[in-house]
Amino acid sequence: MATALLSVQRATNVRSKYVLFAFIGMMIAYVLWHNERFLVHRNDPIWEHYHPFRWWLLPHGLAGACAIFLGPLQFSDRLRARYTKLHRVIGRIYIFGAMVVAPLGT
Repeated sequence: MATALLSVQRATNVRSKYVLFAFIGMMIAYVLWHNERFLVHRNDPIWEHYHPFRWWLLPHGLAGACAIFLGPLQFSDRLRARYTKLHRVIGRIYIFGAMVVAPLGT
């Protein structure tokens, strides 16, 4: 009886985690579509605004993308338990990305 309750509780936690990650992914897609669409269209007039500091945007974008995509991996219990060294390396890359993206975004 107790094992049945445990398996049901674990299944609901996994589903809620995936729902949260899907929601975060949809938020990222929304921002990219509505606010950052000019990155794909080179003839967009907003590029004139970004032209003077365009080379600062490249490390900002790459470090931010690393932080956004590697951040959720830090919440994986399986990754932390099975691959401790990989979990630590991903954590260090995440921290480095966050420390690079913050000053370059101001």
